[in-house]
Amino acid sequence: MEIVKIEERLQKSERTDNPVSTANFIADTSGIIVEANDNFFSLIQRSPEEVLNRMYFQNLLPMGGKIYYNSQFAPLLQLHGKISDVRFELVRKDHSKVTVLVNSQINHEGKIATRVAELEPKRRYLGEYSSESSQVREMSGEIARLKAQLKEKNEKIKEQEEELERLDTIKNKFFNVVSHDMKSPLCGLSGFVNMIVENADEFSKERMVEVSRQLKETIDGTVQLADNLINWAQSQMKDFDIHPEIIQPEELVNEILDLCNTSARKKNIKLAYDIKEQMVVYGDKNQLTFILRNLVNNAIKFTHSGGLVGIEISENEYGDSVLKVTDNGIGLTQSQAEALLTENRNASTLGTSGEKGTGMGLMLTQEFVQMHGGKLEVFSKKGEGSTFKITLNPLELNKKLLAI
Repeated sequence: MEIVKIEERLQKSERTDNPVSTANFIADTSGIIVEANDNFFSLIQRSPEEVLNRMYFQNLLPMGGKIYYNSQFAPLLQLHGKISDVRFELVRKDHSKVTVLVNSQINHEGKIATRVAELEPKRRYLGEYSSESSQVREMSGEIARLKAQLKEKNEKIKEQEEELERLDTIKNKFFNVVSHDMKSPLCGLSGFVNMIVENADEFSKERMVEVSRQLKETIDGTVQLADNLINWAQSQMKDFDIHPEIIQPEELVNEILDLCNTSARKKNIKLAYDIKEQMVVYGDKNQLTFILRNLVNNAIKFTHSGGLVGIEISENEYGDSVLKVTDNGIGLTQSQAEALLTENRNASTLGTSGEKGTGMGLMLTQEFVQMHGGKLEVFSKKGEGSTFKITLNPLELNKKLLAI
């Protein structure tokens, strides 16, 4: 510290300084002044009532002096029992400053006895230099504090920018999911309504009941789908990426069949399922529903009329949940299968009946599987169909949750 160098210089020349007046005071072990002579009160321009048992000696020092007193003077005094000829500046009541020499020692009562000697003005140039150094240190400290505040604000601004980017990404994903999953059932609804409008006069009561039942199933499935999408979007906006729970596989499969049955019937495709008895799945129900619904819809899309799409839920030898969606559709080449899992693209391929999509479904499926700490694999052969296999490890999911 600069002040230490100054004090070393002063201690060598201190013997030539001529005190103008000498003041004495006694402080307890905490530093509070408990006794003082009249010269001390006169020197600091304060009354005994303002000082005794109320004021610390450090309170009379500027900021630089306080730092030096607490960091060096007080520890050295406690270590050696006394300290001699240390120069300080005292701040008087009228805010003027006076340079003094301080000699302190710990007396037999354990209190700090201090002699304060005011120096002649002609010898105060070193004290003034010390004061300037103290002011520089105070200014440096203030600058450092302002820099720290500026850094903190910049970090907050960066966090806010990242949060805005995250929310914008969520918004884009949500609209893509809506366009991907809502378009098909809404087109189905439009088709049912058009059929009723165009053929209402020709329909028998039995046919009208059948069409109405199919229309209700499609509406119920669409409402359920919209509810799932809204719940997913809300969880994303609240920054809760995943809400795992114990799920009965039958619940997932029945919901998928209800949602996908209309599009399967249009192409005369049979939906089948196989669930291992007395097993459960651990994961986010909304996300797993989206995953299976998307894989089943894709299977229907790329399977010819009269084909078969199957859902299988089982456990492997490690106790992991294994979800499979299998079809006997057009299949994929090895390069196409690898590209599905390695390329981040939104291109969509037309289905066997010209079905269109946004290309977002499989990308979001991969993302949701990864959020579960799971693994997505594709097994396919051109012209023979495809199998999409998802492995969910509860331990990996818990690791993901602990990392959030």
